[in-house]
Amino acid sequence: MNRQTICQVRALYPYETENPSSLSFKAGALIDVWNQMESGWWDGWCDGKRGWFPSNYVELVEEEEEWILQTTEDGSGEYYYNTKTHEMKYTDSPLLSPQIEDTLSEDEEDRLPDWTRRMTRLDEWMEPSLLHSPPCSPKQDMTAMVAQTVQTLKERAQTGSSQNTSQVMECVRLLLTDKSTDPHQLYVFQHTLLTAVDRQTSPSETNTKFTEWANEILETALDVKPTFDQPSVTPWFLLVDPSELTMAEGKVRGGTLQGLVQRLTQHDQLDAKFNVTFLLTYRSFCTTEELFSVLFQRYQMLPPEGLNSEEVEMWREKKLKLVRLRVFNVIKSWLETYFHEEQDRVFLPVLCQFTDQVISNSMSFGTEQLTKLINKRMFSEDTGQLRKMKLNIKTDNLPEPILPKSLKRIQLLDLDPHELARQMTLLDFRLYNCIKAAECLDKNWGKPDAHIATNVKALIEHANQVTAWVTDSILSHEEIKKRATVLKHWISVAERCRMLNNYNACMAILSAFDNGSIGRLKRTWEYINARSVASLQQIRELLAAKRNFCAYREMIQRVNPPCIPFMGIYLQDLTFIEDGNPNLLKPNLYINFSKRAKTANVILDLQQYQSTHYLLTVVPDIQEFIKTHLQSSRDEEELYNLSLKLEPRERGEDTIARRLKEVGL
Repeated sequence: MNRQTICQVRALYPYETENPSSLSFKAGALIDVWNQMESGWWDGWCDGKRGWFPSNYVELVEEEEEWILQTTEDGSGEYYYNTKTHEMKYTDSPLLSPQIEDTLSEDEEDRLPDWTRRMTRLDEWMEPSLLHSPPCSPKQDMTAMVAQTVQTLKERAQTGSSQNTSQVMECVRLLLTDKSTDPHQLYVFQHTLLTAVDRQTSPSETNTKFTEWANEILETALDVKPTFDQPSVTPWFLLVDPSELTMAEGKVRGGTLQGLVQRLTQHDQLDAKFNVTFLLTYRSFCTTEELFSVLFQRYQMLPPEGLNSEEVEMWREKKLKLVRLRVFNVIKSWLETYFHEEQDRVFLPVLCQFTDQVISNSMSFGTEQLTKLINKRMFSEDTGQLRKMKLNIKTDNLPEPILPKSLKRIQLLDLDPHELARQMTLLDFRLYNCIKAAECLDKNWGKPDAHIATNVKALIEHANQVTAWVTDSILSHEEIKKRATVLKHWISVAERCRMLNNYNACMAILSAFDNGSIGRLKRTWEYINARSVASLQQIRELLAAKRNFCAYREMIQRVNPPCIPFMGIYLQDLTFIEDGNPNLLKPNLYINFSKRAKTANVILDLQQYQSTHYLLTVVPDIQEFIKTHLQSSRDEEELYNLSLKLEPRERGEDTIARRLKEVGL
């Protein structure tokens, strides 16, 4: 154990941090404690690194516990690690071939570090018993290399000849000067090597020189890595309190609202992914008023008690200013991107007052920016993102619309399938582009009074209307051939929607084909040609629900915008996340932020195509035709009864008799 060590502890939980002054470790890791602050932050050493860590993550190691079985990083062997002396002893393992170099190609051997190739030559003077330790394979883990050399030194230091000593010295020199050497292994090497030398019984001239050389080269090697031996220590009043957060694999798993806001505005690191997740989902665990109350407190926080004037000044410069800048950026981002008109407009006067009375006294440049954004939100009718890209669309670059002969009395079959798909896509995108993150939380779209999910509900209703319109238009004809013609026309429209990446319309049309009213029209389907059937089959396979829409999910990852994704899949995923994960984590009842991270990922997938608009020409007459028919379709029950009237149910023998009659028999 290092001379600075107060005690040794074992990690109960993993602790991950990007702060260079803090110490990360995995559960079960052994840590040497070098200093203990009353605040609960301890200064420790683990895996060759030094830094601060929270003491509530660890437990004291019992004094009698010394040797611990460890596994090398590559899994090639095991060794016992002494928690007090940092020595390593390897378990017995089969001896590999002495001709280890023969297993390497010449190119591989040439690329090995000098110390690695030199170490293999130590076998020539090692005692036979030592060869039953893990062999000196150049491909073996660095830990094994160091351990075997140390073992050799311990065995040979007392009796080694000057020739042997010089070989060891050369090997060690190459080891220490190799840039790939792990600093932690240098620490282990230093301690064990010097311990072995100190135990020499005959202080010969050679051994004395060896001792002096070992001390000199080891200290020199360590001196060139000052952060290894003497890492910078962050003053306790600049550290982040982790007590209100729980972490897992370096990510926030949960926390209190105060703890999450602290992470959101942390002075010493910026976690962009966390910030996006928080702002997308915070409405699921607090109100806007509650969030800004904590943000306001954070902006006006006071220095800890007991600081002298110099420490207070350091705290202000290195923590308070950065925290205030983080708070400012969060408010600015909220106004630009995450503002929700129906919920947040009433809060704007409070934010305006805080900006004028508090922020203006400490951040003059920020006051003007926030005031402009607040005024835009107060007096603008635009409820979308203020930072959405404004497209400079040149009309001469737009595709020429395919118009019917007359726009006065448009009939469905007069419209080219491609142009009908274009105009439907423009209407769909207008609805899709309005969807906000808050509408996707807490299954709001399924609640009768969910006024905040108006855009999601509008897109769902629009898709249902398309399905009803397609069904109604097919059943509006008594003649089978006319029904088949309309059905074929809609297959062509669905195919064009797929080409336009409008998968929401594709699914709406496909739903009409598969519902009870149209799917049962066997006589009508018999008139559909093979090409149309094949085209429809491709759409069915793409949007098939099997394996959780696997084909669609794989395709949507590769699609190039613009695109309108199928909304139903995202609502399904959001429902599974909402129902399958608790809102609070036991036993502390922390906000389950892992759940919000999953929700945010779905929302980001849903919104990723909103910024790329379709470059198509709006044809008002065709869009008005579409809207009129969407509003005038008959209800599902009436359409099903009409389907039965047009094609009554048939028994098997009736179908055979009808087909014979149709061919004149």
